[in-house]
Amino acid sequence: MLPGQGKFGIIISRIPVMQSGLKAIIGEHLPDYELSFCRSQDELTLLQLRRAVLVIADLSGEIEHPRSICEHYYALMTQYRDIYWVFMVGNTCFPLAVQLLMRPESTLISDSEPVKRLIEVVRAEVVRQVQLGSRAGLDAHEIGRAHV
Repeated sequence: MLPGQGKFGIIISRIPVMQSGLKAIIGEHLPDYELSFCRSQDELTLLQLRRAVLVIADLSGEIEHPRSICEHYYALMTQYRDIYWVFMVGNTCFPLAVQLLMRPESTLISDSEPVKRLIEVVRAEVVRQVQLGSRAGLDAHEIGRAHV
């Protein structure tokens, strides 16, 4: 893997301040990542999904059709298995999200959990990427640049 490859993330939230906050968190803990932003999963492009290794989706607050949204994300997860998915989920759709979105390549975070939990998940993603990178033949210098 060449430096800079495989370091693309997508933040999905309909709330601009949430996008800004997530951008700041990811920027601090994954500074080498390029980020893209969408207001909903319907705005995702094939190019974004093919490049992404991380998606953070905000499913907090009131969601009109939680089942269809969770089913859409489930379909994307089965199609794009190289992406690590982080779902920030509100209480109204948490049971449904557990049923459809809980997988080895995803993490569900309740919207009532502290930001510290999201940071822990992001840091775990750094470790996972470093491990994948070392298996792909990255040199020690590139691996050492990960901020854990």
